[in-house]
Amino acid sequence: MAMQIVEAVLTAETAKTLLKDDGSVTIPDSVTSIGEGAFYRCDAYDTDYTLFREGLTEVLIPNSVTSIGAEAFSECKNLTKVNIPDSVTSIGKKAFYGTKLTEVTIPDTVTSIGYQAFCACKDLKKVTIGSGITSIGNIFEQSGITEVIIPDTVTSIDYDAFSGCGDLTRVIIPNSVTSIGNDAFFRCDRLTEVLIPNSVTSIGSEAFEGCSGLTKVLIPNSVTSIGRKAFSGCKNLTEIDIPSTVTSVHDSAFDGTSLKAAFSITVEELTAQSIAALKAKGIELGQPLSDADAAMIASSLGEASVDLPKSQAEVDAKLGQIKEMPKEAFEQTIVMIKTMANKGKGK
Repeated sequence: MAMQIVEAVLTAETAKTLLKDDGSVTIPDSVTSIGEGAFYRCDAYDTDYTLFREGLTEVLIPNSVTSIGAEAFSECKNLTKVNIPDSVTSIGKKAFYGTKLTEVTIPDTVTSIGYQAFCACKDLKKVTIGSGITSIGNIFEQSGITEVIIPDTVTSIDYDAFSGCGDLTRVIIPNSVTSIGNDAFFRCDRLTEVLIPNSVTSIGSEAFEGCSGLTKVLIPNSVTSIGRKAFSGCKNLTEIDIPSTVTSVHDSAFDGTSLKAAFSITVEELTAQSIAALKAKGIELGQPLSDADAAMIASSLGEASVDLPKSQAEVDAKLGQIKEMPKEAFEQTIVMIKTMANKGKGK
């Protein structure tokens, strides 16, 4: 029979005595805090490498618990089910790291989630985040999430939030979010759709790098900067709209995409940015570029409605918008245009 404890803080010394033969644990309501490392690696062996039955598979946490400590259930590789009651306000770093949880509901009472709390949970498919959370940091990296519900209390999606979540297919970002941090969705290669709201002002470096499933991205009028390699390696990205509010596009932001060419995008402001990038690389399309050459380039790109400049004066007229545009921003696309432009001039 499991030993009943009276301590308010459940420690590693006493936690594993609660493990039943079926792998379940019922934490008594005398406990208010699950301590750091309480069930750490409670999968098959204890700290003395003595066989530990079937390992921890299920935990029932009572409403008396207000905090779940760092690494409390970390690397419990057989843990598939846990309830987080409304009494909990904080979840420590790596609390459920590397477990086999399949679904998690974080209640509205939780206001703090520590670093990598649910990272490397490969079987974790669905997460509901409560309204007590205002920022999402490196919490779910390399998990198996396919669906996530982000509440409208969240104002920032920070560094590595969903990095390496290779099964994530769709995410809806609420209007409360103002920034998408570095590596936020890095290599979410099955992500096919992302809706960026008009509250977002910045997209961080490598935010969507390697998201090979993305085919189209709409960037709202609120965005002013796009970070280094933000969409680099999105090899199936063929269409993107960039508004006139964007004043800074950093190195390799769109390198390795399948954009036919920067000029092939119909939004006028993107055309201006592309011209700026070309000029920074020393490629002049004026001098002037004949209608025939423009038509040839447009035809080669498969876009009959390409808005190409006809003279250097027209190029210069479009350069005022972008304050910062490194030559590598559209690197793959620029090389393609250079080749075609030279061909059009008989070079």
